[in-house]
Amino acid sequence: MNPLIQVLIVDDEPLGRETLAALLSPLGYQLHFAATGAEALNLAKALPPDLILLDLNVPRQPGDQVLKRIRSSFRMGRIPVIVMSSSESPADRERLMKLGATDFFRKSASLGDFMKLGPLLRTFCGGTQGS
Repeated sequence: MNPLIQVLIVDDEPLGRETLAALLSPLGYQLHFAATGAEALNLAKALPPDLILLDLNVPRQPGDQVLKRIRSSFRMGRIPVIVMSSSESPADRERLMKLGATDFFRKSASLGDFMKLGPLLRTFCGGTQGS
């Protein structure tokens, strides 16, 4: 049996973390949480995850700065990072992709939209035990 895929969720909103946990835990992912950019970097350095879901708007180092630090790190540089934002701006998406985001996920209040995140993660992490 393969070990669980480790996913670091970086989001300062409790509802956002709860929604992601409810969606991803049943799919077999092992979830870790950070509420700030600084906390995310510390967790990612200590135990590099298989994938990072990074909210663009987190305190104590915004998501774009966290992404830059991850991409400049030898140890963390190859971790897939999906940046999450409520922004609909193509310029934001383009800027984040140029900074090294693996993909961009638009956060929505719609559960149907959030459900699209599971298949997106599988493209970067492969299957999980729960699949």
